[in-house]
Amino acid sequence: MIYGGVGGKKAIYLLLEIDPDSKVLVSRGYSMDTLIANSKNYGFGDCIIKTFKIEELKKALLEVLNDN
Repeated sequence: MIYGGVGGKKAIYLLLEIDPDSKVLVSRGYSMDTLIANSKNYGFGDCIIKTFKIEELKKALLEVLNDN
């Protein structure tokens, strides 16, 4: 969450309200967070844990973009 801003759960809710077909990847620094553990239940296409390598980001992005 960005201090003073909305968190990931609220952001994805607002985004999917505008465009239900949005392709969204969530990135967090805490792998045990419920948002990460249940990212697809919240509407995210996939998740990636910080810190990640560019190859991991590429793989996650391709999976989200190719998901039908």
